[in-house]
Amino acid sequence: MKVCGQRPPLSCDTLPTPPSDERAGLQRVLAPTVRECDKNIATCAASQVNLTTHIDRLAHELEVLLNSMPEPAVELHAAKIKGIRWGQVQRSLRITSYL
Repeated sequence: MKVCGQRPPLSCDTLPTPPSDERAGLQRVLAPTVRECDKNIATCAASQVNLTTHIDRLAHELEVLLNSMPEPAVELHAAKIKGIRWGQVQRSLRITSYL
């Protein structure tokens, strides 16, 4: 039932399309922003890869250090070091999953 002054719901087929000049103008306005955003996302992703690589390298160096330390000293600090590394990896994975 149509109420006076009420429009029918819009669907994809009935949406008005802007004239080509307006589309081109809108594209010219938005294109630089979209390119900059894409560039920043790519930079952020590369930084995450770099960070993960550094974390892995440091974790390996810490493992070597832990293996060279006497047993009692290792037991005291091993849990802390492994917890720190795991927290960093988890944060890195969460950030990467958003990208």
